[in-house]
Amino acid sequence: MINLIREKAKWISAGDHHAEQLYRHSFEAVNVKKARIIFGVLGVFEAYLNGQRIGDDYFLPLSTDFHERDGLLLGNLPCKEIFSHRLYCPAYDITDLLTEGKNSLAISMAGGWYESGTNKDNKNGIYGHSKLAYAIELTDMQDNIRWILSGEDTKCRRSFITAYSLFDGETHDYWNYDANWTGNNFDDSKWKQAVQERTPETVFYEQGDYPADKIIEKIEPVLIAEKNGKKVYDCGRILTGIVKFQVLEETENVFVYYDEELDENKRPLKIRKNWYNYFQYSDFKNCHKDQIVHTNLTWHCFRYFEVSGNASVLGAYVIHSDVPVTSEFECSDEILNWIYKAFLNTMLCNMHTGIPSDCPHLERKGYTGDGQLTSDAAMTFMDAKKFYHKWLGDISDCQDQITGAVQYTAPFYDCGGGPGGWGAAIAIVPYNYYKRYGDTEILREFYPKILHWFQYLESVSEDDLVVRDREGTWCLGDWCLPAQKRLGDRESIKLPPPFVNTYFYIKALEIAYEIEKILNIDHGKEKLSEIMKAKKGALIKTYFDKNTGDFVHNLQGANAFATDIHIGDERTFLNMVEHYKKNPTYDTGIFGTDIVTRLLFERGESALAIKLLTAKEGACFYREMQEGFSTMWETWSGIRSHCHPMFGAVSKYLIEYVLGIRMEEGVSYQKIIINPACMESVTWAKGKIATEQGEIKVSYNEKEIQITIPQGTVAVLKLKNKETKLGCGEHRIYFF
Repeated sequence: MINLIREKAKWISAGDHHAEQLYRHSFEAVNVKKARIIFGVLGVFEAYLNGQRIGDDYFLPLSTDFHERDGLLLGNLPCKEIFSHRLYCPAYDITDLLTEGKNSLAISMAGGWYESGTNKDNKNGIYGHSKLAYAIELTDMQDNIRWILSGEDTKCRRSFITAYSLFDGETHDYWNYDANWTGNNFDDSKWKQAVQERTPETVFYEQGDYPADKIIEKIEPVLIAEKNGKKVYDCGRILTGIVKFQVLEETENVFVYYDEELDENKRPLKIRKNWYNYFQYSDFKNCHKDQIVHTNLTWHCFRYFEVSGNASVLGAYVIHSDVPVTSEFECSDEILNWIYKAFLNTMLCNMHTGIPSDCPHLERKGYTGDGQLTSDAAMTFMDAKKFYHKWLGDISDCQDQITGAVQYTAPFYDCGGGPGGWGAAIAIVPYNYYKRYGDTEILREFYPKILHWFQYLESVSEDDLVVRDREGTWCLGDWCLPAQKRLGDRESIKLPPPFVNTYFYIKALEIAYEIEKILNIDHGKEKLSEIMKAKKGALIKTYFDKNTGDFVHNLQGANAFATDIHIGDERTFLNMVEHYKKNPTYDTGIFGTDIVTRLLFERGESALAIKLLTAKEGACFYREMQEGFSTMWETWSGIRSHCHPMFGAVSKYLIEYVLGIRMEEGVSYQKIIINPACMESVTWAKGKIATEQGEIKVSYNEKEIQITIPQGTVAVLKLKNKETKLGCGEHRIYFF
């Protein structure tokens, strides 16, 4: 059906460039055996047939780099880079919604990502005014096919949604609202005719089974404060979604504020606008008695909400991408349990419209740095195969076709980052995807893109160090270190950006070398080795102290970065270990925290790794837990967002080293070892993960260990200096 959207249906809009519009199209259907509909939308929409909602998806279409944009800026300079573009078109079977005779299609639409820009204050990145197309395919009992297409028969009018922001919220006005506007017998004779638009120049795809946002859960909020007609409710945890209300009086106005936390007066913080000048709201005006109202075309991120107006709360509805959790973890340490649960909740809150975002409220961008960092844990804990396959397309699209540069966000919106930790998503995410799912075609597709990115890194290097990024853009190394006094404070970051960016270049070179072996190709193994040797030599020459064995004075995880790419000497790692034994708290940013933790586990310092993860002073997860948060913070100090998943990348090591489930070699958990490394500090643990072969389960205490191995997995238990081969099935081993 995608050809109908690309070639036959007319693209239409309201013509007055107001994104908040309602559309209707009535048509006849007789003797129909099967009916399907497909939508092409540049904006955000929900659709109804004969008064019934079509599908259970929210906030479609999936976010992509829809098509070329005029006047786009990159680092406040005209963007000259060339991207690829795509549009995913959702399709539905509507046979059961169809009636014999007259039928009516109704669509509510707003700007969505298409008109949102970089954020609510910066309109750089807007594509244009919203538009849509649709096609209905009717198959009769004789298998004859007829199409109903968008075009001159489509009518439209301004929506009851009178103001809209993807980031902030919606204002509804129901003064002249007729709830029957979606129905079959509604009189739309006074609506105007839609205006034809040019078909967008992009690549059209059917959305298929790429997961959309859905209602996942209903929560009953608890009233915790009431004063001067304002009621404050607590949902018990931070979530993303909507709240539904029933209005109790005629012409009642209902206003709602949403937030992650409360002030000292038990009111949502953003009512008084916190330091980043941001709040989310819903404003329902001129409501009718008993009317049910809620935000329609965007989501909120909140734990608390304050309601002004006479309305009862029907429930809070958790909405995010339909990505099921397929793992479990629990152990004797409450902080480790919190890390697992908080990462899952934070990650799910940040899975919307097909992208893994940095935060689900302030920016909502698919940052490539945050995304590559958390991709391995997300794929381990959830059934995220289709979700990340979609996002890989966005990463590919946002690579400059001329230079090979990879953007800081995918889809692309002008934001801050760095050429290494962010650009490396072009190598790290497809490689993680391959390791998790065994898909060599992803490697085959991305390998030339990785090499192209290497060419870009060489163009911004001096003396074999990656020293800058494109003109006018940021060039970060690590980010969100505890030493930063404020989010934009770069002076407190002692790790030089060239050190970190060159580290990621080397890590990606290692991946490229591995891909050549996997695909049995040789496009330049010798050259890759030469480049890697030169980069390591430059790091040693510039940053290594031969007298101490340290890189960058062993500050902020520098020795971990070096150790991970096998430079330095035996003192480098030992000095790092000694540093954290003396100061058992993180001094690292988003990348360094993950690298330090992993290296400690990998190199036999599991007790120290656990000590860092469970620290109760300094930069630690304990503070977030103690302050009652169910999601992870953007910064160790707690400023800005309290729903950022990037520091949660370390949660994967709870599976790999606390439970001990690790791939020894190969892909997709076909060959594994079970080797719990923390049994002295974590006295019991239990959990599971789902693999392509089936579930792997581990449970242990001081007396025994129980293990379940699926068919098709080769497993070895390594415990107490003894190795035991495990066949498929359940195993129970007692300690004596």
